Amino acid sequence: MDVISSGAPAVVESLVLVAMLTLVVSHRLLNHMRLLAPEKSARFTPLRWAESFYSIAPVIMARVLKFIGIDEDPLLLIIYFMAEGVDPNVNRERLLSPWVKAVNSQVLDGNK
Repeated sequence: MDVISSGAPAVVESLVLVAMLTLVVSHRLLNHMRLLAPEKSARFTPLRWAESFYSIAPVIMARVLKFIGIDEDPLLLIIYFMAEGVDPNVNRERLLSPWVKAVNSQVLDGNK
């Protein structure tokens, strides 16, 4: 969360709430897993659990969205990434910019 530079109170509050919700869900699932396998309970270490939860979070989110009636639509994903994936700071200097330009020019030259 410290990477996102926004001073807008609504954005900051949303990020904090999402982080808290993620933490609650993660811990509830961990507790359920420990109850399902009490003999392995001590082996569900925090770091291992965090890595596992992080890996499966997109699947959990897809199931939640499907449950509430939002279907996965590839076009919606493209529209979302076109709207949200582009940095609005056009003139920001980026460390990887020279390499991204080089790769993009190679890809474009290869398609000709």
